[in-house]
Amino acid sequence: MAWWWSVALGLGLAAGQASAGEGLDAAAVAQARAARDVATLLAGPYDAGVLPAVAQALGEARDPAALERLTLLARLDDPSVRAAALTALGRIEGGEIPLREALAQEVDVGVRTAGWRALGAVGDRSDVAGLARALGAAVPEACSAADGLAALAIRGVDVSEGQDALWAALDAAGPLRGPVRGCAAHALYRSGPVPGGPGRADRLDRLRRGSPRDTVRAWLLRVAWNLADDRQRAAWGREVLDHGSRQERALWMQDEAVRAALPSLGRDLAAHADPWVRMLAAPDTAPVQGDLEATARSGASPAERTRAARAWLAGMPDTDGVVAWLGMADPAVRELALDHLAALGAGCGAIGPAAAQEDDVAVLLAWTRLAAQCEDHADATAFLRAVAASGPWGVRRAAFQALPAEEQAQHPFRPVAPAVTPQPEDGPVALEVQTTQGVLRIALDPAGAPIGVAAMRRLATEGALDDRAWHRVVPGFVAQTGDPRGDGLGHAGFLLPDELSDAPFVAGSVGMARAGHDTASSQWFVVLADAPHLRGRYTHLGQVTAGLDVARRLTPSDRVVSVTVVSR
Repeated sequence: MAWWWSVALGLGLAAGQASAGEGLDAAAVAQARAARDVATLLAGPYDAGVLPAVAQALGEARDPAALERLTLLARLDDPSVRAAALTALGRIEGGEIPLREALAQEVDVGVRTAGWRALGAVGDRSDVAGLARALGAAVPEACSAADGLAALAIRGVDVSEGQDALWAALDAAGPLRGPVRGCAAHALYRSGPVPGGPGRADRLDRLRRGSPRDTVRAWLLRVAWNLADDRQRAAWGREVLDHGSRQERALWMQDEAVRAALPSLGRDLAAHADPWVRMLAAPDTAPVQGDLEATARSGASPAERTRAARAWLAGMPDTDGVVAWLGMADPAVRELALDHLAALGAGCGAIGPAAAQEDDVAVLLAWTRLAAQCEDHADATAFLRAVAASGPWGVRRAAFQALPAEEQAQHPFRPVAPAVTPQPEDGPVALEVQTTQGVLRIALDPAGAPIGVAAMRRLATEGALDDRAWHRVVPGFVAQTGDPRGDGLGHAGFLLPDELSDAPFVAGSVGMARAGHDTASSQWFVVLADAPHLRGRYTHLGQVTAGLDVARRLTPSDRVVSVTVVSR
């Protein structure tokens, strides 16, 4: 028997087993996917055409029991199934072994493109050489390999041996290499200290000046900054502040090294003529005079409270003063206090009745992050055990993963249905978003993100997305809204599971913001320019079909007036 048919029989796809009405159809896959029902997804048989969705759902469940099935799917003839299987393997512990085997034999460019990015999510140092070689491939594959190297670096893997290949990708000539330069520049920045000095910094600066893409120039500047001498930094600082693109300013000014080297930067930004530049001053201009604690308790707006809380906490090195803030009425302030305790590394004693009684889902997640640091603390272990058994979606998984391995083995993780359940769609669906700059029309993708789309439909129908600020606008990158607080810390009272896919985040793509795995809620964003590094990291909800020019004109002073569900 040919190997393909042995695989097909194992999957329940042999003749006569996948006829209409007998196999797992699209609706059944969506239902199992929403409930993280791995047993149903593995059981089969399957209707024709649902295997990519099955692979995607198995990856989202992150259950090692799916590895064998995904390995079989990665061998089928259909490249769309193989690509989905490789992406899913990149989300499961242990998936790196079948991923490497599949990539070693794969000939389809699109499948390899999915595989390199997935390998960055689960691989190790042994994968750096393969990813570095793939940087010389065609544009989509090379960019995916660069993203894979960046993902390894973000996970703490040493990718320094791939830096030479990243330099070569930056230097590669040709009109189609622009996107690769952007991905390579991002990966080089993430790769850690880059050897060199002012001469190499000048070389990067020449590449930056010759690039037509704002994002590429911004990442190149961030790499060059760490190699430059004081003279170069002073010259670039004034040049970018006065003449750089908004994307260059946005990415460059987020670098802690830049802010440390230019202590007057906050004042310069706050007084700048360009309102976009003044917007970037926010981290440096939190109120530093007056009673910060009083402002954090009863500020005129949620944003004012959280800015005051951040400023106050930044100057609080002792845990006792911070613990007192856990009784604050504003849940976002409680969340900031908990994260500060976790950063101090000495807040285990705070875990007790207050943690168990918390009813705000984001704050409960912050308690879980703190408890995860307290391995030998009895109250922390009891809290994690209770949340893992009955907490809300997103918090349960974080609590389970923080428990000792022996407890995980004794009490396996049991997913629960998410707060929002997908409903059968009665036709193509879209959102019409009225803003103060004009109208956006967004075609939703219920097949790719059934839970996220269902949540957006519900929130729009309830009016929960109306009259919202565009609280985060990064020119040339993203515009984000949907926060009921308006400061980036709000949510809809529930968390949603990730629905990660290989859908590209190109200009006009719409995604769901999140603060960690399975923490999406009501915040959503529009990508203003191609952002390949977002693929596979955020739920892809759909695409702007009209009004992208409107999105690109948005500023933090603009608002969403209304969001309406319409037929496409």
